[in-house]
Amino acid sequence: MKKFLVAFMAVLLILPILSNTSAQAASYFSKEQQTSEFTFEDIMELEPYISVKDGLFKFDSNSATKDGNNKELVKLQKNYLDDLNKEIKNGILKAESNLEIISLEPPATEGRFSILASCPGKNTAPAMHWWGTSRYFNYCNANIFAADMSSVAAGYAGAGAVAGIWFPGVAFTGAIIAAYAGLMSARVTANNHGKGVYLGITYAAVFNVEPQ
Repeated sequence: MKKFLVAFMAVLLILPILSNTSAQAASYFSKEQQTSEFTFEDIMELEPYISVKDGLFKFDSNSATKDGNNKELVKLQKNYLDDLNKEIKNGILKAESNLEIISLEPPATEGRFSILASCPGKNTAPAMHWWGTSRYFNYCNANIFAADMSSVAAGYAGAGAVAGIWFPGVAFTGAIIAAYAGLMSARVTANNHGKGVYLGITYAAVFNVEPQ
């Protein structure tokens, strides 16, 4: 897998209401400029410290820190898992023993999302992970998504509204889209080779785009 693009918030962004946890989403980002650069590999190194017990995520943050993992990243991971546990307790999500997450609610309406059978590539609804969210866009939807990101970057569309269309119910994506819409648009366009793309976004504002 290609390395994730590193993208960090310089200031705290105020998110529109995208879900019941949107108020907590801003806490994923520091009010001050980030000084550490995280990669997807950095986040994956935290997996051994995460488990599921009695249906809830458990995170051995003390051991993760003692073993040399970045303190700020450990804090971000803890905050994210805490919010996932709130949704689990509210009957919205279910955590499996293998750390996979299952949504217990019907998929949200996906607005402009096109599922034209004649368009190459596959589409999926947003999937939740212990590290963030991901989804596949077919060729047509990847182009629409890239255009929407360009509109956000140019100030013609709001990041919260666009995030609500493409990642409904995933609160933290609004802040990342607001900060890196132009870069995300360019990466999606560059990787859409006729069959669409895969897009993964982490709680630590690191995102990855790969061709299907």
